Amino acid sequence: MEDQARVNRTWLLDLLDEAFDRKSWHGANLRGSIRALTPAVAAWRPAEGRHNIWELVVHAAYWKERPHPHRLDSGHCAHDLYHAGQIQLIKRLALQNATPSL
Repeated sequence: MEDQARVNRTWLLDLLDEAFDRKSWHGANLRGSIRALTPAVAAWRPAEGRHNIWELVVHAAYWKERPHPHRLDSGHCAHDLYHAGQIQLIKRLALQNATPSL
C-alpha cells in the first residue's frame, strides 16, 4: 500500500510540474502562457472588476507556495492549467482590443 501511495504522489507531482513548465499535450502550460508577456498586456482588464493576467499569475504563484499535500489530487494538479487557459483568453482579448500602448 505504501508503494502505491508513493507512486500516486509521484504521478500527481509530475502532473503539477507538467501544468507549470513541462511540455504538455494540452497546449500552453502556465509558464508558456506568460512567456513574452508585456507589462501592459499583463495589467489589462477585460472589464471593470475582472481579474487581469498579473493577478492570476500572483494567485497561481501564491497557491504553489502554499501547497496542500493532504488534499493533493488531480483537480489540484489542474489548477495551473485552468489559469493558463484564462491567461491565453485574456491575452487574445487584450490584443483584439489593443490600443497603441499594448
